[in-house]
Amino acid sequence: MLDPPMNSDPVATGIAYAAPLDAGLPGHPTIIGTQQYLDGTVLDNFVYPAHQNFYSEAWFDPALWDRGPKDASKLPHIGLGKWIGGRDTTPGRESKLSIVTSNYTADNFKPLAAGVGAFRVFMKGNPALEDGSYVGVGIGYSTTNLRIFMPAHLWSQDHLFTRYYIRLAAPNGHPYRMPVEKKYQVRESVGGPYVWTDCAGKIGIMPDHVTSYGGVSGSAGGGRGWQMRNRWNDIWHDDAGPDLGGLGFGLHTYDFQYNNPQGYNFGATDDKTRSDSGFGQRGGLGGILYADIWYCVESELKLNSVMPGAPGYVPDGEIRYWIDGRLVLERTGMVFRTLPMYDPGYQPTKIRPTRDLGIRSLWFNWYHGGLTQNSVDRLLFISQLAYGTSYIGPMRFPG
Repeated sequence: MLDPPMNSDPVATGIAYAAPLDAGLPGHPTIIGTQQYLDGTVLDNFVYPAHQNFYSEAWFDPALWDRGPKDASKLPHIGLGKWIGGRDTTPGRESKLSIVTSNYTADNFKPLAAGVGAFRVFMKGNPALEDGSYVGVGIGYSTTNLRIFMPAHLWSQDHLFTRYYIRLAAPNGHPYRMPVEKKYQVRESVGGPYVWTDCAGKIGIMPDHVTSYGGVSGSAGGGRGWQMRNRWNDIWHDDAGPDLGGLGFGLHTYDFQYNNPQGYNFGATDDKTRSDSGFGQRGGLGGILYADIWYCVESELKLNSVMPGAPGYVPDGEIRYWIDGRLVLERTGMVFRTLPMYDPGYQPTKIRPTRDLGIRSLWFNWYHGGLTQNSVDRLLFISQLAYGTSYIGPMRFPG
């Protein structure tokens, strides 16, 4: 379009605007937690150093399932406010989590403001892959799988705002993406027939209540578990379009399929047309993120109401996203959970739903593929995370 519609909405300021550089957020009555990556902080300030198995109920306080008295030595009490998850040191699959200061100059990094650093996250690529490579089926790459758990008394909450800044980059100053995206053949047999698959996956920081019985891979919804991750995909063209090298951004609702009530199987509708899940619907804003630019991303999730009797749910769930303080997506009338909760009984190596499937944690998941290996090194920075029960808005800068 020669004259495309543009988003001219005013920036919606929130509680972050009350004081520069988020100084007014810690201690605010509606803020549950923050992570401010200021100069002088280190990784252990934000990532719990000891291994914790958040896929095992045995590692959690049994009182959350009414199995016994409170045990403050277990999750979610330990490491509260920090990311819980392993720091993979397997050769070739290192997570490469680190904190950089505001004077960091590699990777074409520019700070949000003086004194404000960032959480650096690196995804290793496999440069041996070539266009048309056979990579098998179900071979993805998850470089970041971290959770910040809500305080135990908030596990029944149904409403959360999550705000952070994100900056796409590339190691060693290379462009974020190759001039043309590679695609790879993925079939169980080397002889084909072949299917070509995109470079894509999940990204961002969003609430979740994933269990051993539901939440991912098409199993979200109903009484088993849910997640609200974002989806991403590389933008590619045969020619040098203006969005070449960018990253498509949107809502990943594909996992809401057979466990959710009929009519709310978002995986069967949203990702066929992407009309309801992709950002950019409001004048193009947020549809594509470009490298070397800081974006303020904020989401609001309001879980739908539930009741113990039939039908077990009310379709009144809501989700909204803002980019740089301007609304890019709004959906209402949604269903994310139902009652009764699925309960197979306590199994120490698995984790069940609880507390009517309220918001259990924030999930930072940067994942490449499901069918596709990652072919190039990728890098992103996160800064100034905050989450709470009211709209937070972009950070106020000095001056």
